[in-house]
Amino acid sequence: MGCDGILVSLHKNFASFTQFMRQLKTETANTEVVGNFLASLTDTDQYGSLTFKHLKEYLTENLF
Repeated sequence: MGCDGILVSLHKNFASFTQFMRQLKTETANTEVVGNFLASLTDTDQYGSLTFKHLKEYLTENLF
């Protein structure tokens, strides 16, 4: 992943997410945003539950 931190945020809509990202980039000028993803929590066609299981497995295998 190439990261030393993670931030999880929940937003009511895409406009709220966009505003958050703009503010984050302004307040953390020396921090690089490596990546992000959006997942709708109201979509009925989810592929699986949103959990931290896979992140935990990755971190356990690659960092510890």
